[in-house]
Amino acid sequence: MSFQKIPENASLIYDLPQEAMAEIAGLYPVIGANPGLSLLARFWSYLIFHQPPGTAGAVSTWPLPVPVLGDQAGIWPLAILVSGAERAFEAYRKLGMENRIALETLAFGGLYTRDYYRRNGRWGLSELNWLRRHVQARIFRLGRLVFNTGTYSWPFMTVRNRESQIITLCDGDVPYRADGLPDGTNNRREAESWLPVLQKSDLSLVGHPVASDGTVQRETIALDPNEWRVVLRKGDRVVDVHIPSGSKLSLKECEDAYREAYRFFPRYFPGIPFKAFVCKSWIMDPALSLILPPESNLVKFQRMFKPLPVIGDERQTYELVFDDPHVELDQFTPVTSLQKAIIRHVKLGNRMRSSAGFRLWEQPAGSVALS
Repeated sequence: MSFQKIPENASLIYDLPQEAMAEIAGLYPVIGANPGLSLLARFWSYLIFHQPPGTAGAVSTWPLPVPVLGDQAGIWPLAILVSGAERAFEAYRKLGMENRIALETLAFGGLYTRDYYRRNGRWGLSELNWLRRHVQARIFRLGRLVFNTGTYSWPFMTVRNRESQIITLCDGDVPYRADGLPDGTNNRREAESWLPVLQKSDLSLVGHPVASDGTVQRETIALDPNEWRVVLRKGDRVVDVHIPSGSKLSLKECEDAYREAYRFFPRYFPGIPFKAFVCKSWIMDPALSLILPPESNLVKFQRMFKPLPVIGDERQTYELVFDDPHVELDQFTPVTSLQKAIIRHVKLGNRMRSSAGFRLWEQPAGSVALS
């Protein structure tokens, strides 16, 4: 991969500001003239564009050329990302996808670059771990939402009867606290946490159900396996849902995104029996339905999913709502109604946390409930 000049369409592919591109253009001759920097750049390029996400460790552990570049080292990750712009775009073309999907997905490079500048006052990139999925065509923006294929890994089993009633049971060895949340939620553990049981036989299915508030019930229930069939379990193929920042969460646009996903994944990933959409996010925190009005778009989005109690804490909430994962709420002056609601909730002794939910794939797109 050459670092003699910036790829011609890099700014368009990643939707990057011209000011950032100009700074990168000044860095490329420095990289090209220094054998050590050139070797390091090729190493980073290999990790970004070829190594599967989740491998090679966190980007924060990769070597940065601070001794050579000094203050310019902050833009290094972005410079390497830009060098492979055409390769990233081609990854979508090889899958037969239209240019619109490639450009809308890769435009997160520009979104995160602007966000970095807003926070730090200089050009750079801190979301490279996440962007590796984008440049390898492993994630796709379809309208308002972002999706990727995945495997259901949470310790729950969902069953459904002929009347379309749905019940989720614990199916794993995760210990739970007295409040029905996984031990370790918000980094709090209990000495007397308890382990759920799931007993399956031809005559009965006995387990601990997940309640509508997203907690696991200590008391077991017994179901007739002849009346209930498994519709989602660990190991099933699913589609992960992500909610990008940058614009209002329009429920109409979310509905359109789901409709497109129902068409998109069978077309480009034929033969995969997807069982559900799943989402883990700060937006899935059950507390939001308590502190926000029912007509809130965040609450309405949350209601599109059945809750799953997974370990989480407040860091993502604080980072995305207050711009700081370690914000001191007592010293923060709230501006938005969401910030005010969260601060009131926390001052009462409560905690925010990321959580999760699912909606079965078998539900037709037209049935997405938005009100």
